Amino acid sequence: VSICLECNSSKLRGLKRKWIRCSAQATVLHLKKFIAKKLNLSSFNEAPLTEVLFSWQLDILCNEEILGKDHTLKFVVVTRWRFKKAPLLLHYRPKMDLL
Repeated sequence: VSICLECNSSKLRGLKRKWIRCSAQATVLHLKKFIAKKLNLSSFNEAPLTEVLFSWQLDILCNEEILGKDHTLKFVVVTRWRFKKAPLLLHYRPKMDLL
């Protein structure tokens, strides 16, 4: 799957290379880990591994809709990007807590 990852917030910087290609079986959680590692986010670098897996500070969106961490990219393409051309355009931003 070809993906374009764009930052949707002024609080985070953009990626050096926003175009990536990865397996359709990769999940949104894989993308979150990738973005956190590339941006050197403190929650990724300082927290223990078990805590990191459950306390991501990023949201990934497709068509202004937050994606679940267990969604595969194939699922996202089929359900959210069905009639649009490649690449899949995803945005990331700091996690927003909804009350």
